[in-house]
Amino acid sequence: MLNKIKIHIIILLLFLINFNLKIYSQTPEEQRAMWIFNIAYGVVWPNEDSIKVFRIGVFSSKKEFFQIQKLVNGGRNIKGKSVEVIRFREQEDIIPTEILYVTKSENNLLPLIFKEIKEKPVLLFTDRSKYLQISVINFLPVNKGSKRYEINGKNAERMNLKLSLTLLKYGGSEDVLRKLYSETEKKLKKERKHLDETKLQIERQKKLLEEKENLIIGKEKEIEKQRKENKNKQNQLEIKECEILIRNMKIDTMSRESDKQKQKLLDNLKVLYELDEDIKKQKEKHENKKKELYLIDKELKNKSKELGKTKKTVKKQKGTISTQKDVILLFAGLMSIIIFLVIFILIGYFKKRKINKKLKEKNIAINQQKEEIIAQTRQLELINKELEKLSIVASETDNAIIITDNKGNFTWVNDAFTRMFGYTLEDLVTNISKNIIGKNTKPYIKKLIKSCFENKGTIKYEFKAKTGYGNNLWIHATLTPILNDDGEIEKLIIIDTDITKLKKAEFEIIQKSEELIAQREELKFQNNKIEIQNKNIRSSIIYAHNIQKSILPVRSEMDMFFESFIIFRPKDIVSGDFYWFAYLPAKDGECEKIFVAVIDCTGHGVPGAFMSLIANRLLNEIVLENKIVVPSEILETLDIKVKKALRQDKTDNNDGMDLCLCRIDRKDKNNYNVIFSGAKRPLFYFLKNDKKISILKSDRRSIGGISRKRKKNRFTNQEIKVKKDDVLWLSSDGMIDQNNEARKRYGTPAFINLIEKIKKETLQDQKLIIEKEMKEYQGNEEQRDDIAVWGIKII
Repeated sequence: MLNKIKIHIIILLLFLINFNLKIYSQTPEEQRAMWIFNIAYGVVWPNEDSIKVFRIGVFSSKKEFFQIQKLVNGGRNIKGKSVEVIRFREQEDIIPTEILYVTKSENNLLPLIFKEIKEKPVLLFTDRSKYLQISVINFLPVNKGSKRYEINGKNAERMNLKLSLTLLKYGGSEDVLRKLYSETEKKLKKERKHLDETKLQIERQKKLLEEKENLIIGKEKEIEKQRKENKNKQNQLEIKECEILIRNMKIDTMSRESDKQKQKLLDNLKVLYELDEDIKKQKEKHENKKKELYLIDKELKNKSKELGKTKKTVKKQKGTISTQKDVILLFAGLMSIIIFLVIFILIGYFKKRKINKKLKEKNIAINQQKEEIIAQTRQLELINKELEKLSIVASETDNAIIITDNKGNFTWVNDAFTRMFGYTLEDLVTNISKNIIGKNTKPYIKKLIKSCFENKGTIKYEFKAKTGYGNNLWIHATLTPILNDDGEIEKLIIIDTDITKLKKAEFEIIQKSEELIAQREELKFQNNKIEIQNKNIRSSIIYAHNIQKSILPVRSEMDMFFESFIIFRPKDIVSGDFYWFAYLPAKDGECEKIFVAVIDCTGHGVPGAFMSLIANRLLNEIVLENKIVVPSEILETLDIKVKKALRQDKTDNNDGMDLCLCRIDRKDKNNYNVIFSGAKRPLFYFLKNDKKISILKSDRRSIGGISRKRKKNRFTNQEIKVKKDDVLWLSSDGMIDQNNEARKRYGTPAFINLIEKIKKETLQDQKLIIEKEMKEYQGNEEQRDDIAVWGIKII
C-alpha cells in the first residue's frame, strides 16, 4: 500500500507541474475539471483493486460542466483504469460513485447529499461551499489566494479514503481526529477492522489454496490421462503381439497345409499325366481303327461295284443257280464283317466317351485345387504384408520390446529399447545379463517372473533402472508368455514403458498434498480463531440487542390505548431506528395524553444503537420528568440536549436523528386530537369518512448535528381531529430508501400508493401485505438501512 501511495504521489506531482503550465490558458470550469482528474491520483480508495471503472458523478442542473468534464477526461484514465462521467439532475438520481462533484448552484442540497454518502468511499468535491465540514475537497475561488482548494481530512478518513501527504500539504493541513463519543464503539470498530483484515487474509489464502488444488487436480487429470494412454498403448501392443503370434501360428499351419496341397497337386498332376498318356494311346488305337474301317469301307465299295457288275452279268447272262448261291454266301459274309465292324466302332466310341468324362472331372478337380492354391498364395502375401506392418510398429514404437526364449534368455530387442536404455542386444547379453533374471533383479520381481512361468499368465511390475546414458528411469514392464499348441511356454515378450514423468508428478503431488494439509491445518486454526472472535463480537452485539430491546415499549401497555402493528427490522442485530411510547394520565383538569414516535437515528448497527439509547433516555427525561408536552417544544428541547450530550459545539460530531412525533389527546370515547411535529419525517393518516389518505409534512430540519444555516426555523405543530377506527402511520425512511435488484429506490410515492391500497384492511392484514411487498421488492438485494413502520388505529 505504501508503494502505491508513493507512485501516486510521483504521478500527482507530474500532473501538478503539467497543470501549472496549462492552467492559465483554461477557463475556471476547465481548471476545476482538470483538478478533479489530477487530485484523484493522490487518493487511495479502500476497494481500489476491485474498481474496474472510475465513475465521476456530476450533480448539476446545468449541462455545461458535465460536458467540460467529459471533454477533459476523454481518452484519459485514472491509475490505468478507464473513466466514466455521469450526470445527476436530481438528488434522488444520485448513485454511489468513486468521485462526486456538486456544483456551486446545488450547494443548498449539500447537507442532504452528505448525509447519504458520508459513510461511503466517495471523494466529494464541492465548489466554493461555505461549509467545509460537509465536504472532502472544496474548490476555492480561482483568482483569490494561492490555494486552489481546501481539504477536510476527517471526512476523508470517515469515508475510508487515504490522501497523500503532498496533496494535504498543497491543499491544506489535516486536523487531528477527535476521540469517538464512546470508548466501547472505538474498541468494537477496531476489533471489527481486525476481523475484516483477518477474513480478507483468509479469503486470499482460500483462493490461493483453491488455485493450488485446481493446479494439482489438473496435473492429476493429465497424469491419469497419460496413464490411460499408456495403458491403451500397452493393451494395443499386447493385442498386436498376440495377433502376430496367432498369425505366425496360422502361417506355420498354412505353410504345412500348403506343402501338403503342393504334394497332393503333384500327385494329381502325375495321375493326370498318366491319364493323358492313356488318352493318347487310345487316340492312336482309335485312329488305327478308323484307318482299318476306311480300308474295309473302300474294299466294300469296290466289292459293291463288282457286285453291280455281277448283277449286270446275271441279268445279261442269267447265270446259273450255283453262281448265285456263291454270290449270296459272299454277300452274307460281307454283311457279317460290316456288322462286326459297326459293333466294334460303337464299343470304342462308348469307351472313349467314358474316358473323356473321367478326364473332364479330373480337369475340374485340378482347376479347383489351382484356385485354392492361388487363394492361399494371396493370403500368404497379405499375411506377409501385415507382418511387415507389425514389424514396423514394433520398431517405431516408443515402448521397448524384448523377446526371450522359453527359458528367459534374451533373443531380440527393438530400436526403442536401444534408444531408451542405451544398450543393443549384444551389449545387453554381454555386459548386463543374458537372462531376464539377473544378479541385479529385485527379489519381488524374481518372484513375479517365477509365478509367470508357473501360471503361464501375464504379469506387470515397476522398477527403477539405470541406463547406459548414466541417468535413472522408472519403468513399467508387462511380461506376456507365448504358448505353443501343447500349452507350453515357447517364448516371452516384455514391453517396457518409461513412466519417469508420471513418477515425478506423483512425488510432486505427494509433496503438494502435504503442503496443502499443512495449509488446511493453518486455515482451520485461523477459522477457529475467527469463529471465537465472531462469537465474542456477536455475543456483545446480542447483549446490546437485549439492552435495546428492553427500552422499547411493552405491547400490553400500548394495547390499552390503541390497536397497532409494528414492523421493526434492524439492518444488523441492533438498530438505529426505534419506536417510543409514553403516557401521562389526566391531571389538573387536563385530558390524558398519549405520546408515540418513530425515530431514525444517524447510522445503523452499533453506532445507531448508541444513538437510539441516547434518544430514548432524553425523550423520557423531557416528557416524563420535565413534563414538556407540546410536540414542537419536545423536539426543540431534544435538539439542544442531543447537541449537548454529543458536545457538538466543541467536536466535529454531526450525528443526529429524524423523527415523527404525535401526541394523542383523548377528549372523550369518540373524539381525539392528534398534535403532530416532525423532523424530516411526515405523518400519514386516514379518516374513515375520507376517500384518500392524507399527509402532514414535516419541518425540513433534523435533531442534532452541526447547524447549516445562520438562522434556523423552529419546529411547528399541526393538529387534526380523529375518531374511532381512524388510522395513523409513522415510519422511518428505511423502507422508502430500500433498493431493488435494479438499484432503484422504493420511494415515497410507492409507499403512499401501498398504504392507499390497504387503508381499509385490518391492521394485521396491513402488516402482512407491507412485509410481503418489502420482501418481493427487495428480492436478493441486501437490506440498505434499518426499517420501522408503525400503524395505529384509534379505538
